[in-house]
Amino acid sequence: MEEVKRIKLVNTRQLEDVPELMHHIQSLLPVKEAARTCVLSKSWLHSWSTIPTLRFRQPTKNLNIQQHKEYMNMIDHTLIRYLWDDIPITSFKLRLDIWSDSLASHVKKWIQQLVLRSCLTEINLKLVMNCISFQLPEEIFWGENLKKVSINLRTLGKLAWLHPVPSHRTDPLLSMRELVLDLVMIDSSFPEIIYSKFPCLESLTLKFRCFRMMKSLNVTCVSLKKLIIKIRDDNPTCIHVFAPKLLIFCYTGGVRIPNFVFPAIAPLKIELNLKLMKSMDNISFFLQMRETLNLSSNFNILISTSCDFIKQFYIGIDDLRRQVPNPARNVQQLSFKSCPGEDLWGHSEFFDSFFSICSPSYIKAIQSICPTCKMLR
Repeated sequence: MEEVKRIKLVNTRQLEDVPELMHHIQSLLPVKEAARTCVLSKSWLHSWSTIPTLRFRQPTKNLNIQQHKEYMNMIDHTLIRYLWDDIPITSFKLRLDIWSDSLASHVKKWIQQLVLRSCLTEINLKLVMNCISFQLPEEIFWGENLKKVSINLRTLGKLAWLHPVPSHRTDPLLSMRELVLDLVMIDSSFPEIIYSKFPCLESLTLKFRCFRMMKSLNVTCVSLKKLIIKIRDDNPTCIHVFAPKLLIFCYTGGVRIPNFVFPAIAPLKIELNLKLMKSMDNISFFLQMRETLNLSSNFNILISTSCDFIKQFYIGIDDLRRQVPNPARNVQQLSFKSCPGEDLWGHSEFFDSFFSICSPSYIKAIQSICPTCKMLR
């Protein structure tokens, strides 16, 4: 019995003496809940104040000026305390509404201070700019052990911003593994920057509101394994990807499907998420779709549309079948997302056209109320 009690005491003392375990538990909780763990024991008393994962994700849209000022001061004081006491920061996540140049300069100052920390591995920014011009500092990519950067920029009113990729830094960022640019403007220098500055990148996500900057998008990265491209409108005419190790390619766009070119080797799996809400050349669209299906042996397709689009859709189905005598058999799943109703799902040339160009292994219907039906309700 004495030996059993002694083992229990040792295990209890070891559990409380592992700050990494406590920090991991607290990092999974909201900030207030993490602070409340201080009542558990003496070992937990100050543990929450040294969590290496800093998350400032409070929505600030509805805060008044005084509340917003207090929130900014709290972030300021937290970062100063961490930097002054040399407390490690491995991850920094910030969500903030910015409506003045002074707030923008604060964010730049925080980033410039953080990247000096060798322990920093992740930066996640979700910023909403309200009628101001804002450019992220180039230092955001200067962290020597930085593995993941996610930047999400939302705009209210007119705004011009530049891409934050490191154009002046000469040495490559060998630690970078994942890059997410959401509504971040890029230019013609982007392909060369990805190739030369991120030689070990494994996952790249690009989201555009529109694509008016370039007629084509080129991505070259020999280490890339996953590529996600999302474009709301003005699709590029061509997407050229040189990535010999690419496993998954995901594309989200509209009625105009770009020409996808994979000169090295096609990805093992391609996912197409297409939103068909506008008028289009129906025959050309399905012929382009059939040609695209030749690129990989594994496809997943999601088609989002509206009831009005389906009702007004017309195509010479016999002509399409003559031009596509052999439907593709490499589509694992074909999903349709539209309004509920048997009159739409069961009797439409729209669906027959898809089954004329491919024979999916699995078909899925997703009910979703389109904007037109929402207005009627």
